[in-house]
Amino acid sequence: MSLAHLLPPAENLVFVLVAAILIAVGLRRAHPTRRRAWARRAGIVAVICLLGLAPALPSESTSQSSDLTVTFVVDRTTSMTATDMPGGTRRIDAVATDLKILANELAGARFQVIGVGSRANLDVPATTDAAALVAYAETLTPEVAHAAHGSALARAIPLLRQSARIGVHGPRALVIASDGENTDEDEATPSTWNLDGRSLDAGSTLLYGTSSGGPMRAYLGGGRYEDSPVIDPDTGREAVSRADSRALARIASQLGIEARERTDDTARDLARDLKAASTASDKTDLTKTRPLIWPLVWLLLALVALEAYDTARLLSARRMLSRRIAKEVAL
Repeated sequence: MSLAHLLPPAENLVFVLVAAILIAVGLRRAHPTRRRAWARRAGIVAVICLLGLAPALPSESTSQSSDLTVTFVVDRTTSMTATDMPGGTRRIDAVATDLKILANELAGARFQVIGVGSRANLDVPATTDAAALVAYAETLTPEVAHAAHGSALARAIPLLRQSARIGVHGPRALVIASDGENTDEDEATPSTWNLDGRSLDAGSTLLYGTSSGGPMRAYLGGGRYEDSPVIDPDTGREAVSRADSRALARIASQLGIEARERTDDTARDLARDLKAASTASDKTDLTKTRPLIWPLVWLLLALVALEAYDTARLLSARRMLSRRIAKEVAL
């Protein structure tokens, strides 16, 4: 057990001294039948003093350092609202689930996220804070439908090349989460996927969705989706987005990384492979403390409740005695 304060502050010390004097006087003058009450009050003071010392139990934890830098490219186009994932889940919601798993599994690594919609944006700048990636995943949404201008993952390439030129020491990994669908051929040619000659140490493309496809709902912003599905203007029927595994496989081949079809186990399997790419193996043992506040608070509440009950009972007895004396005097 540890104490946050080996000696209480001056204010607490004054409180302890005054309370001790009052209790000592009370015990000396009290009737023998009331000494138990004064002992209880001494207990209240003792518990308050213990709370002031902030007792805590030590707990050991181990943190794994990592020199790995992981860049995520996340497809945020309208096609990622298709509900052809297991259980009718939206593709983008499955991406969010996997990002949270990867953030927890790869804690200690360096993360950054490039979101791709009508244009590419650095949604999460490079950070070692896994909580930032989790927060991003929890608020991940597609781009607003009225601002959409077709799908083209290649819009992320300039930002990828820019990040590749930054002097980051250690292995680099790239994870592309998309359905592979491309509706803007002018912005995505097979020869564009390179990082100015800089190689990757690990990574994967993750395919979300199925070849049979699923209907989409336009994202309106503020967490709201259109009630009716997206309509294909050429046919007047419900539009269907079909995942393109070949497109992602081609990108993976050019970048020298793996191509995977997303399953419930993919994120953890990928995390294991990315950990293997890290060359750091340092572990840091951290000693944390677990405060013992609540047990003392409950004990204090119990003692105060007993004191209140005893005081109320005593006052009631005194009122009854006063009434009896008043009646006798009146007679």
